[in-house]
Amino acid sequence: MKTSSFDKWIDYLFYLYIFFIPFSVSEDFRAITGPIPASVLLTFIISLAFMIYYIRTTRKLPFVVNQDLSKNLLVVLICFFLPVLFSTISAVYNFLSIDAYPYSEYFKGDFPARIINFDLFFVFLISFVPLINRFKTERLHAYIKAYWIAVSFLLLIGFWQFLHLTVGIPMFDMQTRSYVHSVGGGAQLFDFRLTSFASEPSYMVPFVIDGFLIGALVFRSYKKYIIWSFLPALFILLFSFSLGGYLNFFLVFCGFLLIIFTTTNPYKGKVLKGLAVLIGLALVAALFNTGFILKLIGPVIGRLDTVFDMQEHERLFLLLMPFIWIFQHGQTFFQVLFGMGPGSFKYLNITQYFPDDLHKVYVTSNNFYIDVLYEHGLIGFILSIVLMVYFLWFFFKRRKEGKYAQVGFLITLHLSITSLYRADFTSPRFWMMFIILFILIHLLSLKKTKIE
Repeated sequence: MKTSSFDKWIDYLFYLYIFFIPFSVSEDFRAITGPIPASVLLTFIISLAFMIYYIRTTRKLPFVVNQDLSKNLLVVLICFFLPVLFSTISAVYNFLSIDAYPYSEYFKGDFPARIINFDLFFVFLISFVPLINRFKTERLHAYIKAYWIAVSFLLLIGFWQFLHLTVGIPMFDMQTRSYVHSVGGGAQLFDFRLTSFASEPSYMVPFVIDGFLIGALVFRSYKKYIIWSFLPALFILLFSFSLGGYLNFFLVFCGFLLIIFTTTNPYKGKVLKGLAVLIGLALVAALFNTGFILKLIGPVIGRLDTVFDMQEHERLFLLLMPFIWIFQHGQTFFQVLFGMGPGSFKYLNITQYFPDDLHKVYVTSNNFYIDVLYEHGLIGFILSIVLMVYFLWFFFKRRKEGKYAQVGFLITLHLSITSLYRADFTSPRFWMMFIILFILIHLLSLKKTKIE
């Protein structure tokens, strides 16, 4: 497809949108545009732009009846957006049948906001994905590189924050939770957690691990990848002191080892040697300076004291109780199957309390699957798992076909794990990761065609 001036303007707009994706986890950034969050406004602009671009290119509207949609896009539409449709019907029914102020408050506020978000990403997907096979590979690689640059900027601010908190280098004021919280007793070497410009570490670390993975697509040189992508991201991750981030990295690394040992890989020996050296150094350090190691990881182990106590640990409470609430609040089997409505965790925020009976529960469980369970019902919960498993298997069974399939598998694994401690399914990052997966699927098909 020939690149016109119109294409270039679309690309510039998309690059700008991609650059601002990490800023969507900054409260300061979201508040710039007043009552409408900046990320929502930018998503509206890019969705509208690509819809116009699609119409201009194909001479028809997106998602018309005779449109030839790929199987993979249909899987996303069925597993994610179809439950949203039924959940919306459920919400309307609830509004008409539940004569209560709390549900009315949610329905008139958070419900339309959530529907607008879903509509924007729906339009974005059905406009952009069908166009991928019309784009040159250089253009698609440029989109991926743009996202890596955006994440790298977040890491750069993280380094600046580290220097600010350790040696006092001046830095602009940011509203972040960089202090150590929810920690039990014990000495600590550090009394801060890196957040970059994100509101808190758990918002930042998904982007950091994005950097690990997307960097592998940007750099062809192993050494350049280690220096410019892997080590910077590892440094920021270590000082985030995020339990979710550490577990996320560990499981993705296990996925990497699975890929290494089930394919013919020239780096298999180097990976084994490197892993052995790291484990050896960690053991030696632990034996000779146990006190220092305990201080170093104090912000991590200190938070384990209450992690399995539902009466004390708020996240555990919110992970378990929605399984009960969906049956308590669902007046019909339809509501249990399809949920209490998109964004209806706000209804819980109005009506439910933590065990102390003083503080209301949050507007999210910080878990994609649990939020979907209550909002989109049992069907939405099951299909959200099917969605992740489908893409995991799609890329894993093609892992021997090269880097695109291998990185695609790791990105999907990362996204499925991130969803255990982040419920950001209406965020630009969540859908940008799916855009990258669709790009990798197309690049993988091109490579396979050349081989055949």
